[in-house]
Amino acid sequence: MHEHIGLLLFDKNEAVLQYFLHHCVICGKFHMTHTGLMRHWNDVHSQTYRDHLPALQYYCQHADVTNPCQLCAVTFAQYHRCIIWRQLAMLLTDQRLTAEYCNVEASATLACETCGKVYTTKHGLAQHIQKFHNAQQVLHATEWSKFTIHCLFDQAVQTNRCEDLLSNPDILSYISSECFDCSVPFRRRQDLSRHLKQGHPSEWVEMEQRASQLMNRLQCDQRCLCDPPLHRVKHVCFVFLQFALARIQWERAQHCSSP
Repeated sequence: MHEHIGLLLFDKNEAVLQYFLHHCVICGKFHMTHTGLMRHWNDVHSQTYRDHLPALQYYCQHADVTNPCQLCAVTFAQYHRCIIWRQLAMLLTDQRLTAEYCNVEASATLACETCGKVYTTKHGLAQHIQKFHNAQQVLHATEWSKFTIHCLFDQAVQTNRCEDLLSNPDILSYISSECFDCSVPFRRRQDLSRHLKQGHPSEWVEMEQRASQLMNRLQCDQRCLCDPPLHRVKHVCFVFLQFALARIQWERAQHCSSP
């Protein structure tokens, strides 16, 4: 494992970077998407996944950031957590070498006590707690998968990567039956569609435009990603509508909080 640390820290060899873009640094398992890789960490290396965030935050704060990222080639708007740095944080945490390679004490002061997610400002941490953990008292242990879905969706919104959601069947199923913003479930597809239009009227026109653009950009205009799929009627899939709504609201919040 120590040779992996050296490769990640000092070697920018293209073959090495490509390997760690899709293989778990701890066990070597291959995953096609970064979302799948993180789900693997959450399921198989859960304790390390919970504990790695302070080290990840340290490297995100101290690494030289380029756009697109020079390590993973991802283009981003404002915020980016490189999968290579995340792999390094996972490995150092798993091997208990964080003290040797990074100082995580300062980064850990604003970590969420419930899930371990780290923030650089008290405002960001407070928003996270209010959004994800205020309802924690009504959740049972069997509903942790729902909480994980919310975290993955929130991360995709912040990084503006709707494509990370498309390979996750749990997210596609959940998002086809419940409003992500209101947490209101719906039995029928048309009821959810009506709610998105009537419950979010100020965002609806822009939401529909952005969702259509996402479908075209990701080349999903010829296949349905709803669960269950709807093939006979031309429509905009819920994953794009709800992602567009969440992205609009996130951008507004960023604008309001900026000086």
